[in-house]
Amino acid sequence: MSFSGFNDQSVEQVIQNDGFWPDLQLDTFQSQYRLPAEYEQGMVIAHVQMAIVRVNTQLIRWKALHQTQYSTMREVPADSLGAIKTTDINYQRAVFCLAKSLLLQQFATVDRRSAAANPEKEGEETASQFQEYADHAIADFLGRGRINVEAL
Repeated sequence: MSFSGFNDQSVEQVIQNDGFWPDLQLDTFQSQYRLPAEYEQGMVIAHVQMAIVRVNTQLIRWKALHQTQYSTMREVPADSLGAIKTTDINYQRAVFCLAKSLLLQQFATVDRRSAAANPEKEGEETASQFQEYADHAIADFLGRGRINVEAL
């Protein structure tokens, strides 16, 4: 049980991907991104799945470029930190930050007492910050700069 009075909801469950992109561990997301304990497991899984779909869509060109030679992302040569490839780090961060951003936007719908309201958990600014972290992770994954400019 945590100090909040809620049971530790960390669950060892694999969230399956499409075969090319890696499967992700729900407990990794829960422990590394400190989700509010009020979230139901089904809600967390659904939002991680939505984030996977959005990140996979953003990386569809990268996948198409490499899928002709490699059957999974992990087979594609990449820099590494020890035994972990930077593509794994950036892919997981993109998905998990986007999932947290999506979940934070839903926090106001979670049933709780008004005295328990927490602007950091439900504030638009926090959700936007995690969206930005996800965008940075995708840019890092693709080897691009973090600032995008478009002609108007």
